[in-house]
Amino acid sequence: MEAEPIAAVAQAAILLESLGHVVEEATPEIPDGLILRCFMPIFYDHIAASVRGICAQTGAPESTFHTDTRVIAMLGRTISATDFVAARHCWNELARAVALFHQRYDIYLTPATAFGPVHIGALDVSPAKTRVAQAMIRLRAGGLLMKSGLVQQAAFEALERVPFAVLATMSFVPAMSVPLHWGADGLPVGVHFSAAYGAEGLLFRLGAQLEAAQPWAARRPPGFA
Repeated sequence: MEAEPIAAVAQAAILLESLGHVVEEATPEIPDGLILRCFMPIFYDHIAASVRGICAQTGAPESTFHTDTRVIAMLGRTISATDFVAARHCWNELARAVALFHQRYDIYLTPATAFGPVHIGALDVSPAKTRVAQAMIRLRAGGLLMKSGLVQQAAFEALERVPFAVLATMSFVPAMSVPLHWGADGLPVGVHFSAAYGAEGLLFRLGAQLEAAQPWAARRPPGFA
């Protein structure tokens, strides 16, 4: 985790306390690696199903999809029904852990991302990796890719950037990202708030309170009109 997101959360905690909220350091009790284990198989499988459905409805060949999408669909087709069901059980375990956390805490305050703002194009797949991916598609080597460990590494690198947003999505709870902090480069650094299932109203009220206390609508990064 980079320094800016940590600083954003620390400043948000101070602001919340100044508004009369009680802030404590706590986190849901989630086993290491659980998010990765239950998210990726279901994500891959859903992409595979979506690609197949779109091709069936439109008559378009799978080759019309972006290379990254085709690779993910290929990986999804390697997921067995048993693995899919196991991932769903893990997903339920995750949701229960978050629900238990919110029995004690109204709001979970975290960074929006584990890293600061990313420049456009910084996360683009390199031409070399694209060529490798295209070769894997031609060889239908999804099973080989899964066994290589490369997929797990790529999945970890993707999830480590937005672990808290993924956690909220997977546990079916509402969440919001609020630009309360601005980095040394003048770019906003989001602070992430999630609440219990069905507590959207609480987030709207909190967001309104934060914006009134520390308005951001008129702020612009350097060079932006």
